[in-house]
Amino acid sequence: DLNLVLRKLCDAMAPALDKRNIRLVETLANNLPLMAGSSDRLQQLFLNLINNSLDAMPDGGEIQVHTASEGKAGKVQRLTVDFVDTGLGMTPEVMSHIFDPLYTTKDRGHGTGLGLVIVSQIVSEHGGRVEVESELGKGTRFRLTFAAIPNDVPVVVEDREPELVSR
Repeated sequence: DLNLVLRKLCDAMAPALDKRNIRLVETLANNLPLMAGSSDRLQQLFLNLINNSLDAMPDGGEIQVHTASEGKAGKVQRLTVDFVDTGLGMTPEVMSHIFDPLYTTKDRGHGTGLGLVIVSQIVSEHGGRVEVESELGKGTRFRLTFAAIPNDVPVVVEDREPELVSR
């Protein structure tokens, strides 16, 4: 369950967010369709985005997490996950390099420049797409888009941590 992965992560991050005076707003769609994926890898992806937001809000702020489905009624084609923060934002120059390996705007010893490279890699592994919008001084939005599993396709979910994200 994509929403469950997000809820668990947000719950685990709550103390760190509270400590940094960052409010988390979750707007998770009901009855989100299935998508094929590794819950562990998706959790890593979401954690990297939240950590980037934390770094962009040294004086506190807000992170919004939204999930939604897109497509015609009965034939959902895509799932979206938005991470929106009220952080420092990025210049177009910085945005042009955020997925470059080892590129970082953080002070030496405070970033590897691999967080967003990993985000891009995990999204790609799941057949998805990443879009980024940012405005200096206003914040940043990362939109992740993934293909949904059609309703008429049989799905197997294992008893352990599922490799398929289900409803």
